[in-house]
Amino acid sequence: MEMKFEKSLANWFRNNREKTRFWLTAFYIFLGLTVVLNIFIRPYHPHFVYDYLPGFFAVFGLVAAIILGRVSKGTAHTFLGKDEDYYERD
Repeated sequence: MEMKFEKSLANWFRNNREKTRFWLTAFYIFLGLTVVLNIFIRPYHPHFVYDYLPGFFAVFGLVAAIILGRVSKGTAHTFLGKDEDYYERD
């Protein structure tokens, strides 16, 4: 039973690997839908002023992810980067 499930799951992943455009589009539609739903569905007890803004946490998460990515890349290049001839020095 488990072997059959593993084979069918492997086949499902193998077949969907070629459909990346479809899955990206579906993912972005889902994210957009959650932001739009946030306009109509409000939190019951917002604690802060920005809790009232629709889509605030979606935008906040996107901006935070971009900033973290840029900062970590810059930090890695600054502290971990080596010169071209680093290993060939005498």
